[in-house]
Amino acid sequence: MVKNRPNTLGNVWMLRESERGLEYLSDQYFGRVMGYEEIEHKTLAQTSEIALVTLAIGSGVNNPRHHNEYYNWHVVDHTLQGGAPSYAAASHAIINSKKCDDTNAALHTHFAIDCAKPGTTEDHLKPDGDYYKSILQVIDDAKSNADIFGKSLFVDCVKVSVLSGQANLTSNSADYLIAAFIHELRADICAKTGQATFPKFLISPFNDTGSELCLAEGQLDINHPTLGIIVTSPQYWLEKRNTKQPTLSDRAQVILDELHVLALREIQAGRTWFCPSMQRCYLGDDDTVRTEFSAMGDLVQEGSGHLFKISQNGADIPITGIEIEGKTVTLTFDASIGQPDQVRYAWGSDFAYDELTTAGKIRDSFECDSIVDQDLKLHRYALSARKEILPWA
Repeated sequence: MVKNRPNTLGNVWMLRESERGLEYLSDQYFGRVMGYEEIEHKTLAQTSEIALVTLAIGSGVNNPRHHNEYYNWHVVDHTLQGGAPSYAAASHAIINSKKCDDTNAALHTHFAIDCAKPGTTEDHLKPDGDYYKSILQVIDDAKSNADIFGKSLFVDCVKVSVLSGQANLTSNSADYLIAAFIHELRADICAKTGQATFPKFLISPFNDTGSELCLAEGQLDINHPTLGIIVTSPQYWLEKRNTKQPTLSDRAQVILDELHVLALREIQAGRTWFCPSMQRCYLGDDDTVRTEFSAMGDLVQEGSGHLFKISQNGADIPITGIEIEGKTVTLTFDASIGQPDQVRYAWGSDFAYDELTTAGKIRDSFECDSIVDQDLKLHRYALSARKEILPWA
């Protein structure tokens, strides 16, 4: 005879007491029957012994995301609390759970840990600093709660958006600071959880395209190939809350979260993911400029207009046309252009935020349906870039 009853208003079947607490079947989650375990007045859906962890660090973390369902007993924070509202880490876990559901794959217990810190600087990234220590502390808290349910933690991925409070850094300085932070943090994460493999680190370049931080983030996977960094998508093309600030709209936040999930799943499946990136620019004999991209497929021009700018001695040169062939974009002009200095793509303080959102964009040929917005196709857009123009080779 079971003396205790579970804390649920749903129907309950096959209730039994275990050494840890109560186990039962219930339809408490939207009428869907599944197994549950209740211990010390905390309830989780019954899953495998490995609990996944998503960490979200830095800015843009504590903006609420809205979903049709929240997987309340699968997606929880470090205190085992699930349900709305969801923030960056929970949104990632919810979308991943939805993708598992869509493919009839088993769901996991997923600890979603948000470590919000708007305006981070290099001091926040130091291992002896309070913010860094707070990240490790919430992992400890999650581990303690996972132990109650007999689960082992595995930090699957870390979403990183740092240094927004020091956006005047040079590209090289930002690259060094972020890479050093990731190098230290991944080792400390493994020491805390006991996992044998490092987590992946997800980067979506900073939305303020007047900052060199944006350029540095876009090259982290190339410059540090052993750190497990995935540059999932630029942010410039996404809808903003208003035309004066780079803050993403609620809908755009969720779309970016889905791209994070998609990129991570591709890498974990042994496939490849990287966004088109302008690598070299040459001045042609016929007063054209050829820009060569690294990309996973042939480039596509989406929409009208473009996001290229060419300057000479600080002044922009009007571009009259672009031609795409494979992974090369040729820029054309009405008159002789002399020897311009550099090409910029979707980068610079002279771009308005609404211009970046609405003007024609470069992407590769990848396309798939979004599961969070039925009217949207997901693509890999080219990263913001700035390159010097070389003589024709």
